[in-house]
Amino acid sequence: MRHGYIASLFVLADLATAAVARTDINCRIREVVVEEGPGKGASSIHEESLSFWIDDASKTITLADGAALTVTRFDDNWISAKHGGISFEFDRRRHRVSYVSATEQNRTTTLIIGSGRCESGPH
Repeated sequence: MRHGYIASLFVLADLATAAVARTDINCRIREVVVEEGPGKGASSIHEESLSFWIDDASKTITLADGAALTVTRFDDNWISAKHGGISFEFDRRRHRVSYVSATEQNRTTTLIIGSGRCESGPH
């Protein structure tokens, strides 16, 4: 009986560690979109929300829609990751995120730059 009790404590400790290791992040982003092409140019600024999960134990980051990002740097200060042509940088000390994406289609280039402040959300 004693071994079962100890095993249960280890399972609970592992679950508690996993819950602490994963952090939900919610960000308010100001996003700038610039489009340039032959004979035209336009830009816009708008507010966006961005939510994702950081899992320190597995050194992964996942968008709220479940899309996993490809991590290129993961330490106590910075996380760098990519997904679908978008490069993300998360400054863990200042709780800020920024991202950039550039695409070209039909000789029109679209540049998207976003940055904002983040807060930890509930698990």
